[in-house]
Amino acid sequence: MKTFKKGILALGLTLGIIASVGSGSVFAKSYATAYVHGAYVSGESFISYSVASAQTLSRTVGLVIVNSKYCYINTRTFKTDSQIKSAGDVRKTSAKVSFTAPYNTKSIMITSSHKVSSYGETWTANTANEYKG
Repeated sequence: MKTFKKGILALGLTLGIIASVGSGSVFAKSYATAYVHGAYVSGESFISYSVASAQTLSRTVGLVIVNSKYCYINTRTFKTDSQIKSAGDVRKTSAKVSFTAPYNTKSIMITSSHKVSSYGETWTANTANEYKG
């Protein structure tokens, strides 16, 4: 009976963790999608060893914005640093920013906020991606 109760407790904890991760309360996704005024919109953050990028795309013309923060680490001194970039404008369908890690550094993470406004409707989302190599 003790083993059964421990198994139920472990199952409950596992389901609780999965539910919190699935709802986005623990980790941000590397992509997000929605519809604005019936048009598909998306945001994405991409990262690799020495480059990163983020973009916001819309299938309708409007205000399209992406704001990103890229963090990297010096492989010799282990000092971290970051860069911030923004892109976007009205009457656009996409906005994109790109980063390249400086010499002797490697990527850590990119976090981005995305916004699309069209025909009086607005969508915002946050994405993030971590380099695990």
